[in-house]
Amino acid sequence: MSRPRRAGLAIVIFLAIAGAFAGVVLPLFNAGGPPRIELAGLFSTTIPLKPHTTLALSVDNIGTSTINPLCLRVTLSGGVAVEDAVFDNQYHFTPKDGVVCGGLLTGGEAINVVLVVTPGKPGPLTLTVTPLQGTTPAGDQLQRTIVVDG
Repeated sequence: MSRPRRAGLAIVIFLAIAGAFAGVVLPLFNAGGPPRIELAGLFSTTIPLKPHTTLALSVDNIGTSTINPLCLRVTLSGGVAVEDAVFDNQYHFTPKDGVVCGGLLTGGEAINVVLVVTPGKPGPLTLTVTPLQGTTPAGDQLQRTIVVDG
């Protein structure tokens, strides 16, 4: 085989390997698309009438983009406020004006968030959680009725 044919064959093999690499690896770096968060309630529908009661939920980035900052707008009826939020079982954040922000969530990542509340009286409460990327809604609200057992 002559040198020009070998050089041409080497270039074709190199291009084939580079194309296969790009086709497999580059899609892994796709961080585009709209932010999309799914919330799932893991908490009971009945909570005790006691200080520092916890409500756990799962926060799942079902999109491919990175959510930064990851925030949750939380409202509870009956004048009950969220005192603390624990992201991923380790990071504590204090809500401000009903919104708590805690870090970022990469595409396909899911974390647990535990909300700490102190109910004031027995009876039903309505919990509404809206996922946000900063101040922009990034998914459907989660709404649950919780009974405070006293």
